[in-house]
Amino acid sequence: MLARRLTATFVAALCITALAIQLHLAIDRAHPGGHSVGGAILNYFSYFTILTNLAIAALLGATAANASDARIWNRPSANTALAVYIIVVATVYATLLRHLYAPSGIEFLAERTLHLVVPAVFVGYWLILIPKGTLRLKDQLGWLVLPAVFFVWTLVHGALTGFYPYPFLNVAERGYTSVLWSGLLFSAFFLTLGTVLIIVDWLLGSLQNRWSGEVPTA
Repeated sequence: MLARRLTATFVAALCITALAIQLHLAIDRAHPGGHSVGGAILNYFSYFTILTNLAIAALLGATAANASDARIWNRPSANTALAVYIIVVATVYATLLRHLYAPSGIEFLAERTLHLVVPAVFVGYWLILIPKGTLRLKDQLGWLVLPAVFFVWTLVHGALTGFYPYPFLNVAERGYTSVLWSGLLFSAFFLTLGTVLIIVDWLLGSLQNRWSGEVPTA
């Protein structure tokens, strides 16, 4: 319990620090970029990376304050959903986005933290400190809600403001057909990754039961 709370505190602090740096930079660049501060903040919260890291910071902050397994933020399903999201963040960044922009200085540190460091640390947290063996395949249907809401928000916000956070969701350049296909492909990716993590949960749960001398139930 203590290890979970200490790890949760560390990762939450890491997220909050990097998020604060990115928010400061977004606001600082608002007027030179022709945006209002309000518009810059709205665009900042329109990135899936930001939302996922913010959710991780909130969940782990709550865990640090109360690590009781009865609380929703400590449930394996909630933690696994965020593990799926942050793995998607890291994968998309490494394969599709990393080459598009070359930050430097403190922005480089914040960007790498949100896209690479937090994913690695949080997945380690999930593997080692979250109880295993309780997930079901149907759980991942609920995990698709946030990505689906994000996708719809991106299309609506983009149609109203012309701002699209990612090239593969840019309707102005790619058209709705291409973007909708991207949405379907990402849905499949989320489902596949969710299935993989559920299988890992089952395997680790089975090992934990054997080590503790318990007989798994069907």
